[in-house]
Amino acid sequence: MPPLSTYVEEAIAHEAGHIVVAHEFGIKIDELHVMLSRTDEGLNVGDFATLAEDPPEEEIPQMSEELKTAFELFIAGGVAGNKFDGLEEITLGAESDREELKRFTDQSLEETSETALLIVKKQRRIFRRIVSVASQRFRDLTKNPHLPTGRYTLLNEGDLEAIFSKEGWQGIHSKDNTEQTGRRQLHSGPHCCPKPGRTYPQHKSPTPVPRVQSEETRSDGHDRENSTRYASATAAFGQQ
Repeated sequence: MPPLSTYVEEAIAHEAGHIVVAHEFGIKIDELHVMLSRTDEGLNVGDFATLAEDPPEEEIPQMSEELKTAFELFIAGGVAGNKFDGLEEITLGAESDREELKRFTDQSLEETSETALLIVKKQRRIFRRIVSVASQRFRDLTKNPHLPTGRYTLLNEGDLEAIFSKEGWQGIHSKDNTEQTGRRQLHSGPHCCPKPGRTYPQHKSPTPVPRVQSEETRSDGHDRENSTRYASATAAFGQQ
């Protein structure tokens, strides 16, 4: 099995940290996706991002302290995932998390991520499951020499539900990932609308990257672009 680039490994660990902490507090995750760009030189890797529910700005002051803390730790979960995976320094790719955290607290990302790290350590098995499946999906996806530019789902809501459950994990781990990778229109589980939130154009790519999906909205009519986008590392496109 060929090794992933450092950027991809760090990005997947970052997103896994977000997802693990979100699960701990019941924050709904819609998907984990990656932006890929096809050029004459080959396939370049852009942003990895987790789409999640997000409270409107006007609701934050009325939130309970418990709920605010949940979102604070969720935001810091990306850095916590990198720390758990052995990355000691907070990279520039986490600057968007740092800015997002300011919506909820004056605490630093460094301080908050240490608390989030305790959750990732407690849920280390789920963290490793997410990393394992997302990494394999990425490998399968990028094997395609004709893969066009676009946004590709690595884990959807149904995948995550399976990962979070012991029975579902056994099922998803035994699947042939090549059957379901790179097809954004296929979903392995039920979907329901996340709470509408802001769209975060974090870590914009140097060139526009269209979405790869057979439909602009899901069957429930909810536009995916109304979901929060928590991106990971800086999108300095690195050739694979």
